[in-house]
Amino acid sequence: MEKEWVKIRSDSSTEAVHILQAMLEAEGIRVVVINKRDHSYQMFGEAELYVHHSDAEQALTLINTHKMNEKWRTFRVRSGTAVLYVAAVLGCTLGGQYSFGILLAAVLFFCMREYHSVFKPSIHPYQLPLMAVSGLFLFALYFIDAFVLPVRFIPALTWVVLLLPFVLELLAGGQAGFLSASLAGTGIVYIAIPLGLICEMGAGGAEGSIYRPELFLGMLFSIWLNDTFAYLTGSLVGRTPLAPFVSPKKTIEGTLGGILACMGISALYPYVLGRVGMAEWMMIAGITAVSGTLGDLVESMFKRNLGIKDTGTLLPGHGGLLDRFDSLLFTAPFVYAYLKISEII
Repeated sequence: MEKEWVKIRSDSSTEAVHILQAMLEAEGIRVVVINKRDHSYQMFGEAELYVHHSDAEQALTLINTHKMNEKWRTFRVRSGTAVLYVAAVLGCTLGGQYSFGILLAAVLFFCMREYHSVFKPSIHPYQLPLMAVSGLFLFALYFIDAFVLPVRFIPALTWVVLLLPFVLELLAGGQAGFLSASLAGTGIVYIAIPLGLICEMGAGGAEGSIYRPELFLGMLFSIWLNDTFAYLTGSLVGRTPLAPFVSPKKTIEGTLGGILACMGISALYPYVLGRVGMAEWMMIAGITAVSGTLGDLVESMFKRNLGIKDTGTLLPGHGGLLDRFDSLLFTAPFVYAYLKISEII
């Protein structure tokens, strides 16, 4: 740009830059926007905003005011959504096994819908009903096995369900059928099976039919603690990127801080939640913190590959349910394996 033009904003979100452009032009400020592409991430078109040097001071004042207003608005929206989200999850979890089952079934349905939506057009439209029905069917089997009566053939039926997307593609004769069926099957594995395993964790008693939500609550609290302390530690002392090409803001220091804080606070779980001893709770918290961080990075990886910021808009200020449950879905199989190996469940 020529010297009389000053760059005042560069952002990976072209939409955000164009919003600022419209705001400044409405105030009579001369604006030029240059669209680029961030090749380091191979996605997200980057935009640079320039103003005439004579308007630079006014433009910066307007942008800073706009930024403060946006931060306050975003904080209010995110806080309100978070309160409702936590209240719904805890209320359904503490309400008994049936409200717990309804909660997880709703999460499954909406997560399947978001998963299918973000992978369009690679997953054909006719796969969504099959994914939803198959996922809910498997989840129902896990729920019945946990709280009603033993179901011995879940592993066999799981393999049958995972092959159905391939049969559907064969019957439909769609193009790129193998890719579509593979992604549909992956969605079932990624979403339905972890939620089913969470049901198994909620069973207790000699016959395994008594509802015991302590393990799920401990896992949930550990995810929230890990996220909170990883953010705080990373903000204060974070210097070394953990996975810069996937999540540039995550740091090794923040990740370690989250894991250590999570394990430390979990020493209180025996007095609050009970069910198992301090050593077991600390192990569960450590597994949850590590696998939850990996789950968050995995979802960030596929979102960056797809060029999207959020998987949905169901939770204002937070994105979709997949954005909120990514850590839990990835954590559940690891914690379940530990609980089985340790004969806790």
